[in-house]
Formats: sequence, structure tokens, C-alpha cells
Amino acid sequence: SHRTDKTFLFADIYNSTQYKVSRSDREWIATFGYFYEVAVETIEESGGQVLKFNGDAVMAVFDNATHAIQAAVNLQESLRSGKRDSDKGISCKIGIAYGDAFGIETADGKYDYLGTTGDIAARLCDKARGNAILINRKCYNGANTTQIKSKAGISQEREDDEYFSEFKTLQLKGIKDKVPYSSIFWQANKGEFLATGPSDDDEEQPKPQIPVVNETEKASTPSRRLFGKIKSLNEQRGFGYIRYFKENREMGDMWFHYSHIVGSKPAEQNEVNFVIKQGKKDLEARSVVVMGSRLNGKVETFDGNMGYIVAKDDEADLIRFFFLPSEAKLKAIKAEDLVEFTVTADSQGLVAAEIHPYQPGVQEVSGDYLKIGSIERGQAIKYFAERGFGFATCRGNKVFLHADQLRDREQVPSPGDFIEFRVAQGRPGEYRAEHICVLKEYSTRNDSQPTLPGSDSSTTENPGSLDTTST
Repeated sequence: SHRTDKTFLFADIYNSTQYKVSRSDREWIATFGYFYEVAVETIEESGGQVLKFNGDAVMAVFDNATHAIQAAVNLQESLRSGKRDSDKGISCKIGIAYGDAFGIETADGKYDYLGTTGDIAARLCDKARGNAILINRKCYNGANTTQIKSKAGISQEREDDEYFSEFKTLQLKGIKDKVPYSSIFWQANKGEFLATGPSDDDEEQPKPQIPVVNETEKASTPSRRLFGKIKSLNEQRGFGYIRYFKENREMGDMWFHYSHIVGSKPAEQNEVNFVIKQGKKDLEARSVVVMGSRLNGKVETFDGNMGYIVAKDDEADLIRFFFLPSEAKLKAIKAEDLVEFTVTADSQGLVAAEIHPYQPGVQEVSGDYLKIGSIERGQAIKYFAERGFGFATCRGNKVFLHADQLRDREQVPSPGDFIEFRVAQGRPGEYRAEHICVLKEYSTRNDSQPTLPGSDSSTTENPGSLDTTST
């Protein structure tokens, strides 16, 4: 091996997982092939060498930092041009880092490189949004920045120093010291450029963590959205556990009930976004948004360059989703528009993708569609005993309750009670519950639930094997 100075470029397709799940295999494979083709051609034309394909990403090495930065600009421009000329609909994010590396010869006679410089390029790429290019300070210092140009910058007669943002710092995963970085302004619109960079916070925001609370503060804990993965599910009993990073960055598990799911029915290993709230006994996950779900919402704000869409969860709290106009499949988009979109995320939070006009129909809620006639479990949110009706939620859907459908008229649901019911069609925008059983003895932290008609009484869970504490 030998030590040398190199510039590494890491380009990754933005929101690649969601692109795959929202299209046929034939379509996404062709599109990814197009990305690889454009990336390899652009890199090699600029004097770079493709080292490897890492999942949906391309890693390349350059002897010249200037050539690496210009290759990144050319790649972004080529992908944008392709998006206009076809329905490829992809964008990428790019991280570039210059520094020392150790070159090694591989078994097939080719060269590869070891060291943290390549890791920094990959981590900068992770931090970027779609269409962004982030470079470390060493890359900036090692490049002839007067040679960096973009088509939009040339047409606007942009000054050399206007292509580079002011330096900020990021704490990157696996890197001991904070890394100074700059964003490349290659686009025509300043607002779009500002919207595609990482947050202004110079500290890495670990995913996810919860506030530190004591027993007297639990009831008033502020809700902050966190990320995690579904660890386990008990479909017969309608609950599961989310694996996530606790505030000390140790792994923990948080209990949730199906009634608090927003979007599609989850599967194990699904990525989710959620808040932690006080339940009847302990803290639990609420407003559990499943990545990849199709939701309905309303455009809250849009300034022509970026915006936010809001959707309601099962408790009518608002969830905000960032979006760029390139994701909107509308002729025009403005505040108050009703839209349908796919839930995705990036390093900064929830993102709306594949945005289409919402077509009002029978189902006007943001949750997963419930099969008519199926047996489901939900949670009562309101019940007017003197009038004999109320409402519950089930996987983000509103469900109408009526006293005539109670299996036991003496067992009246109270807000927070879990229920089991048969799904029937209700008014537009809601379902109706039939044959309602109120699970008065349901406990969120033990296995003493009553056996219900059609349930599997042999199904057991061992809460002792999971960390159900949150602090």
C-alpha cells in the first residue's frame, strides 16, 4: 500500500427506496441503470475513476479536486435535463472530500483506497438532500474554484465565489472531529439551493432520541418526532414494538398500538416516524407514520422553491412534511391545495414525494384502507354515553361507534379504551363499527387480556425480553 492525496466523490439516488417501492421492478431497474450510465460517463469524462457501486450509490476517485467538483455539477445538470426530457423523475445527492488515502492493489489487479476521506464523502452525501453537492474544506482549498461553473451560473453571470456557500460544520457519523463543509450553488434559483442543503445546526441530530423526563413531568412531555424500525408485531392483539435510539444513543424498544398507525399497515423492519406520549400506564409511541405510505394532506405553505404539507394523525395532531416542487405532479401548486403523497424521509425529517392532486372520494382520511367485514382493533377517542354514540381510531382512520352495536350494553367505551369490532362502511370519510367489544381489561404491559372470539389465545409476548422503559 502507499499513501497519497485523493478526492473522493459519493453520489446517491435521493429517496431511492421509495422510488423502488412505488414503481414496477422493470421501471425502477431501467431508471437506476440510466443513473449509473450517466454517472459513469460524467465521471470518466471529467478524469475520474469509478471505484465501486455501493447499493444505489456510485463512489469515484479523482486526482484533481477541481475536476471532481465540476463532475458533480455536470452530473446534477445531466440528471435534471433527463428529468425534463423523460419521466425518469430521479435526483441525486453528492458528497465530495479531499484528503489522504492509502492505495491498495486488489486481487483483480485494480486499485482501491482505504482511509477516512472516502468515509467523509459518503457521510456528507448522507447529510444532503436531493440535488445538493457538499464538499469538505480541504476539497475547497485544494481546488481551483475559479474554474467551477454551471450552466445557470454562466447565464446569470455569477461571480466565482457565489458558487460556494459559507462554511459550516457537521458532526458526521464515525468521524471524531466536526467537518467544515460548503454547498455548491449550481442551480438557477437561490431558494431551491438553500432548500437542498442540510440544516443550519452544526451538530448531528441522532435518529431518534426522546426527551429526558421524570415521573412528575411525563404527562406534559413535549412531542418530538423520532425515527425507528418495527422490531416485532402481534397482529392478533394489535400491538408491536419499535426499535429506536434512546437519548443516550443506546437502543431501546417502545410499545405502540395499531390504533395509532398513520398510513399503511406495518410489517417488521418497516421504518417509521413517531412521537412518544404518556399512555395510561407508561410512555408509548403515538402517531406512528409508516414510511412508504400514501397519505392525503393539505399544502400548508409554498414559496415557489420549497414548502410543507400537513396531514392529521389519529389524534388530529398535525404532521408536517417538507417537499420540493420537483416532486409535485401538478401544473401548479399553492397553499390550501388538497394533495395525495408518498411518505419518505431524509436526514432532516419527513418528506413528501410523488405529490398528486387529491381526488375526493368515499375515503377522505389519511389512514390505511380497512377491509369491509374484517375484524380490527382500535381505540375510543370520544363517546357520548347519554346520546349513545362516539368515535374511535384504527390505523389512522375515523370509526363511528353506536350503542346498538355494543356486544355488552353495560360495557360503554371511554376515551382511551381499546375495542375490537367488525368493519362496516360508514359515511364518506369514516368507517362504522359493528359487534363492538370493549377491552376493559386490556393492559399495555402484560398478557392478561381476555380471549376474544376469533383471537389466538396461544399467542404470547414476553415483555421482559424487551426494554419497555424510555428513560
